Amino acid sequence: MKKTLALVPLIILSGCGTIPQSPTKVNDDLIEYNNELNFLLAKMNEAAQVNFIEYDSKYYQAYDATFPDVSPVFYSKDDAQEYALANNFNHDNDPTGHQYVVREVSHRFEVRLVNDAINDILYTSPHLREAKQYLNEYKTNHDDLVIYDLVNQVVVGINTQ
Repeated sequence: MKKTLALVPLIILSGCGTIPQSPTKVNDDLIEYNNELNFLLAKMNEAAQVNFIEYDSKYYQAYDATFPDVSPVFYSKDDAQEYALANNFNHDNDPTGHQYVVREVSHRFEVRLVNDAINDILYTSPHLREAKQYLNEYKTNHDDLVIYDLVNQVVVGINTQ
């Protein structure tokens, strides 16, 4: 019985020998995991010409009717509202000339006809593949078609004849 009682503190103390991971270490591991996952998903998207990350997602756009070409899209409504609030007024709380409102949109990609006189949206799509199909179907009818990614605010495809 004395041996058993003597082993109880040893058993309890043996569990105390492990050092728990700090919250910073756990957070760093999570960030690294998410970065690796996003990298792999991006490679899958390139290979398959699909968009696994944003499949059937809703987006929130900080939309300015005066400057529609400068209306970024965000994954969360909070991010869009933060952007709108930060860009409607400057640090002195004076109006900047922008009048962003947050709206929900169901597309990420726009096929635009862009030249010196025109910047019109011809087609919208949540998927890059569909936008590329549209561009390929109508590139003989239009000059200067581009596919614009609203989330990253960059041109991802172009057709200049």
